[in-house]
Amino acid sequence: NGIGLTLSIAKNLGLIKSSIVFIAMGLLPKEINILKKNIYKFILRNIEIVLISKSEENYFKQIMPNHKITYIPFGIDNKFWFREYGDFNQEYVLGIGNDKSRDWETLIDAWESSFPKLKIITSKSIYTDKENIEIIKGNWRENLLTDREIRKLYGSSIFIVIPLKDTIQPSGQSVCLQAMSCQKSVIMSNIAGKWDSSMLINKKNIYLVKPYSKVLLNRAIKELIENKNLNETIAINSKKMVDNFYHKEIMASSLIALFEEIDRKIKR
Repeated sequence: NGIGLTLSIAKNLGLIKSSIVFIAMGLLPKEINILKKNIYKFILRNIEIVLISKSEENYFKQIMPNHKITYIPFGIDNKFWFREYGDFNQEYVLGIGNDKSRDWETLIDAWESSFPKLKIITSKSIYTDKENIEIIKGNWRENLLTDREIRKLYGSSIFIVIPLKDTIQPSGQSVCLQAMSCQKSVIMSNIAGKWDSSMLINKKNIYLVKPYSKVLLNRAIKELIENKNLNETIAINSKKMVDNFYHKEIMASSLIALFEEIDRKIKR
């Protein structure tokens, strides 16, 4: 976002002549005052904005109704993210992520001593004295765990939990789609920024839980641990959804179509 805003300002000052496509995520806060709203509208007035979340697209269109805004489905590499099994000798649930919207405190509070082990992979400073929770240092930028190691952790888990603070940005999107592509069911907080409410259907291809509620999160965890049929049904349906709508070829072709449209406008 910092680079996108800088280039947008340079474009408005005439320092950049070429078209700019700004793929934004979490650019506008959920609560925005009139001053900030007008500043953003001014800075972004000559920029092509791409959003990878339907909810964020709708939010932008409310704030900037006359602006050119394009939704493109975010896609992961579904050829790489497949169901691979690692350690068969332990059962665990997996949580992973580093962004500021991860709500690890609620997940830890919801975790019972009778539950299987919970592995949390994060670079965030979190602490628990619960014996069945393991905190694993992980950071994508520093490559503390390779993607292949993470794929094995997905594959050998019972399911994945993505606890989130309520936000308009599509937080948890990458992890969620990677896990789904590995044919794993996902429990995720039902935040305002979930990327497509029409596609993400509770207890069909995802398990959605109200944010900040340790009681409801605890209930969801229990249900997926105990109800193996529901767990597998969600996993199978989520895999189909990714293969049909959220892989990198769809994202790439959508971007190419946008670039070609911009090119046609320039040549007119």
